[in-house]
Amino acid sequence: MSPQPSGALARTPSGLDLILVREFASPPAQVWATLTESARTVKWFGSWTGTPGTGGVVRVRMVHEDGEHETTARIDACEPPKHLAVTTGEEAGGWRLEMFLVDSGDGGTILRFVHHLPADAPVADTGVGWDFYLDNFAAAHEDRPLVVWDDYYPALLPYYEALAEQA
Repeated sequence: MSPQPSGALARTPSGLDLILVREFASPPAQVWATLTESARTVKWFGSWTGTPGTGGVVRVRMVHEDGEHETTARIDACEPPKHLAVTTGEEAGGWRLEMFLVDSGDGGTILRFVHHLPADAPVADTGVGWDFYLDNFAAAHEDRPLVVWDDYYPALLPYYEALAEQA
């Protein structure tokens, strides 16, 4: 199955919000664990060490980047199991990310991922990357094989380039 782009853009006073949504059959607490526990995040994004919780700082070792890239992240908000906001280290441009988990009403969870971008951000590359990582998140959460980067890039680029032009 070919990956499908899922991002949407919304204009904000400070730039753009890149928004991606995923749905899960499991309850928010289980999705939250995949999102926040280092033993689980290592499967889809990277492991982390440090001080969890609002105001904490963690060091993240990303496992799907060339050379296992490391970055820091400040936890701006941590409200289990519904909201996590982080700002990554300056080496990643100080990215501001938020994840919202909502009970879908049928025992499942809707994950809304928001990357707050400056107006001049490289939307195309960023969008492709987050589709890749969130599909890996879903695969890890559901104990399926992880997705392959080469299936995403450059195949999803035209979608995100067009999205950026329309914003």
